[in-house]
Amino acid sequence: GMLAVQLAKSVGAFVACTASGKPMPGEVGVTKIEMCKRLGADVVVDYQNEDWSETLKGGEYDLIYDCVGIPEDLTEKAGKVLKKGAKFVSIANFAGKSTEDVNYEVFLTIPTATDLAKMAAMVAEGKLVVPVDTVFEFAQVKEALKKSLSATSSGKLIVKVD
Repeated sequence: GMLAVQLAKSVGAFVACTASGKPMPGEVGVTKIEMCKRLGADVVVDYQNEDWSETLKGGEYDLIYDCVGIPEDLTEKAGKVLKKGAKFVSIANFAGKSTEDVNYEVFLTIPTATDLAKMAAMVAEGKLVVPVDTVFEFAQVKEALKKSLSATSSGKLIVKVD
């Protein structure tokens, strides 16, 4: 999600996102909400205290990029904030279906060398920040996988290979 915020802003999009007030790993005194703001989000909804669909209702957004996969976000909430026929693109919900009001799509991609080079250049130029949650030694790969599957990380999980 945090990369999506930055990439969308890099092409001029207005970005509204959801986050919690929990602390960012490795960022003393910085919450996930504050991190999203630092990364360029125009609006950050605290999903633990607000219903994002009510807060953003009537916003006539062009796209929702879903990184969570809660079915109700598509079936009950998206239509309140999207323009009629706009896209709900998910990397986390593979069982959704389009409705009369919402065009549902799954987003899966195979990155190309060109795409990765562009992103690496953005990182080198300071235009793309890649938050890191945890760095694991290779011997801890099982723990890294468990953390990944728990969906509790706030940033990338890195496994060092010597």
